Amino acid sequence: IARQIIDEYEGSKGVEFISEYSDSSTERGKKLRDEICRRLKLTSLEFQSLEGTVKAIGKPECSLCTYCWSGKE
Repeated sequence: IARQIIDEYEGSKGVEFISEYSDSSTERGKKLRDEICRRLKLTSLEFQSLEGTVKAIGKPECSLCTYCWSGKE
């Protein structure tokens, strides 16, 4: 649902802003979470940060696919 909403907001250039949408401290990130909550009728929603996920997995970031967070292959 997140990518669908980003595409609705940004069109084909949405991938350029993936890192902003995945950061809960940015305006784009807040806007995305609010819209997901609205559509799914949730009262709150938070995403795990890239740094938190990498730390939890315990492997170097360079050995993981982080495209969903950064938009970088």
